[in-house]
Amino acid sequence: MGLFYKFFKKQSTKSPEEEYAVTITDEYIQVEHPRVQTGKVLWNNINSIKLVNTDEGPWNPDIWLVIIGDNENEGCVIPHGAKGFDEIFDVISKYEILILRTLVSR
Repeated sequence: MGLFYKFFKKQSTKSPEEEYAVTITDEYIQVEHPRVQTGKVLWNNINSIKLVNTDEGPWNPDIWLVIIGDNENEGCVIPHGAKGFDEIFDVISKYEILILRTLVSR
């Protein structure tokens, strides 16, 4: 039964993006994930914004919003599809520092 169960067990329907918890306040953006260090950036400290596109989809997130703060350890990475991505993108798309960048993983 162990081998049969391994091949035919019900697969999780949860997408990788659903594992990201995005917190948006008037002061900051914070992104948490069970296996990744929590990222946080203050709205007033945003220094750089990047939209990164990879070839990882559809099994992994392939569009990422990278927000970098003024301080060395300040920033967060949000996958497209995570709850809160659209709300944050609507706000930061009005910033003049948005840099579009395409990366291809190899």
